[in-house]
Amino acid sequence: MRDMEDTAEAVLDIEAQDLSTSIVIRPIRPDDEDDLGAFFRTLSPNSRHRRFLAVVNELPPSVLSRFARPDGRDEVALVAIASDGRSQPVVGEARFAFDADCGGCAEFAIAVTDPEQRRGLGERLLRALLRYAAENDIACVYGDVLPDNHAILGLARKLAFRERRSPLDPRLVRIETTISR
Repeated sequence: MRDMEDTAEAVLDIEAQDLSTSIVIRPIRPDDEDDLGAFFRTLSPNSRHRRFLAVVNELPPSVLSRFARPDGRDEVALVAIASDGRSQPVVGEARFAFDADCGGCAEFAIAVTDPEQRRGLGERLLRALLRYAAENDIACVYGDVLPDNHAILGLARKLAFRERRSPLDPRLVRIETTISR
């Protein structure tokens, strides 16, 4: 099993209009809790709806605390931190949680701030999450998404995920992939 503390940070350079922004993807830490709350507040209502499949205006402190403290094995969470020389906000978050009722699979979720969407950050977060899943002996990952979430559906197709109706809610699309070990 991979220990989250032993993981080196992956630095991604993404050009942001007129200035270069360095984005680091790394495992979340408990001290990221306030920044994670700020991140969720910066998401548009549409982005929050796509992330949580419900109307969510604010995450309760208990949820933020839990989100900032995954166990590193059955729950893994990554954050993308942007640095422009002045501030270091969270601009993306990806996580999976092992689902004991789903045959060795884990459910995943990703959110990226609206200004960083469609620039490759979601793909980099998902690929990093898939590596963690493989290292933690997760057999497959899946996510239930809204059928109009073309960005994640396009990414899922690019990465050869399978698509089907969600068994939990027929209004949702389940995207899933088997993890190569």
